[in-house]
Amino acid sequence: MKSRFLLPGALFITTLVVLVLIIPLAQGPSLRSHDEALRQAFGTGTD
Repeated sequence: MKSRFLLPGALFITTLVVLVLIIPLAQGPSLRSHDEALRQAFGTGTD
């Protein structure tokens, strides 16, 4: 059945969209500090 494959995909896409919309709104003017945190998390900072 298509619904079996559609539901996980829809949930995944919905989660991505929600994150993309919420993260910038939650960070606001502190985007730079958030970017630094991401760089540290991914190990691509000044290390």
